[in-house]
Amino acid sequence: LRKLVDPLLNTVSTILEHSKSRIPKLLFTFQRRNMLGVFISMEELLVRIEERGWGIECLAWRTVNVEGDGIHENYLFEVS
Repeated sequence: LRKLVDPLLNTVSTILEHSKSRIPKLLFTFQRRNMLGVFISMEELLVRIEERGWGIECLAWRTVNVEGDGIHENYLFEVS
């Protein structure tokens, strides 16, 4: 949901700040949805991640059929 993006990115920031790893990494998934205005677009999310100075890489993606909701693209990203 669009309204949860800032709290999510703030949480990611805290995790990366407190990581004991020299190069902290965090995996997360993103499901592309068609309800514009309610869900953030993948492109907008990637821009907002890059604005924070983090690296992001798509590790995998799959098209899935969600029963009763249609076909959606799922992505696995690594943020560092």
